[in-house]
Amino acid sequence: MRVGIFLYFVYTCGFYACYADESLPEGCTLDVAKPDCSKYTQIDCQIDDVQTHVLFPNSKTIERITDGDVTIWNVDQKHERFVYCIVFLRGDKPEFLHVVKETQSGLFNIAYEKFKEDEWEVSKAKFNDKVLKLRSVYQNPSTFSLDVSTNQDSPNCTVIDTMLFGIATRVYAPKGYHHATEVLHGWTSLWRAVGGERCILVMAHFENGNISMVDLWLRGRNNLVKHQYWQRVDDGWKAVDKTVYNHFFKSLSHKSLQGSEFFIVNTLNPDESNFNNVSCSLCKLSNNISS
Repeated sequence: MRVGIFLYFVYTCGFYACYADESLPEGCTLDVAKPDCSKYTQIDCQIDDVQTHVLFPNSKTIERITDGDVTIWNVDQKHERFVYCIVFLRGDKPEFLHVVKETQSGLFNIAYEKFKEDEWEVSKAKFNDKVLKLRSVYQNPSTFSLDVSTNQDSPNCTVIDTMLFGIATRVYAPKGYHHATEVLHGWTSLWRAVGGERCILVMAHFENGNISMVDLWLRGRNNLVKHQYWQRVDDGWKAVDKTVYNHFFKSLSHKSLQGSEFFIVNTLNPDESNFNNVSCSLCKLSNNISS
């Protein structure tokens, strides 16, 4: 099973933290031209039928994102932390960058678009519109039911294990040409598509080794993306709102963020020399979690 960190655009998801009493250490850089895998994990997968690099920090946190010598984004150390970023590709070149950051008010995203060889700007295009332009078009794609009780890759879906804010998280990313039209946990159906809907991503979060909460990322017939949250209750499931989901993260994750180190990311050239002897795109974390 490929392991990486994949998490994608959390449009309105937020959980709350306070940094007033924390002393944040000096940070490092993430270069999208040459990512250093000692500081973060890179997973290559398709998201919404677009080829991407998803970059998540390991035990440290990213302070700056660059494209070689060009600075794309800087963290405001007093008010925010880097969570993850997704580099959307046109061919093999970064074209669109989606950054998710945590502030005292919750999780927020900001998008950057490459306009020239050495120029990145905050994107004025709507996220959905930009991704649509990069998406591969598949004629008559296959459909399948995505089962969050499994921990194995399949021909339909990439399965990724990671730690998100100290919470064991398993990510399910449908592969190109394969559209998830139902999400199951074993024999229990959590969601079924209506019309042209499909699930483009699932994040399953674990507590004490057991699946506890899932976040479904659903693209509707109007091409807008929405989230649907489900919480494990006894032996069943119930739909919950964003407030409950945010509280789940607030209660489990904040203590794991204290004392985090900062570093910087370059988005074009991953450097695998320093990744705790682990490949950029392959790891094994699944021994710590179950379905």
